[in-house]
Parts: sequence; structure tokens; C-alpha cells
Amino acid sequence: MHIFDSIKHTQNLAAQWMWVYNNERPHSMLSQGGGN
Repeated sequence: MHIFDSIKHTQNLAAQWMWVYNNERPHSMLSQGGGN
């Protein structure tokens, strides 16, 4: 569990997580054929 210091802190962490989720995490569908 994470306790946030402020709304701004929460927003910054959420933005960082979203960037990693959308840009750096492995895309499992690519290795599985992409839905063909």
C-alpha cells in the first residue's frame, strides 16, 4: 500500500505509471501473434 503526500504527488505517480504502462511494458499480444 502507498500513502500519498498530496493530490499533486498522486497525479505525478499516476502519470508516471501510465507512461510506463503505455510505452515500456512488454506487449504480450505481439509475442502471441497479435490476434490472428
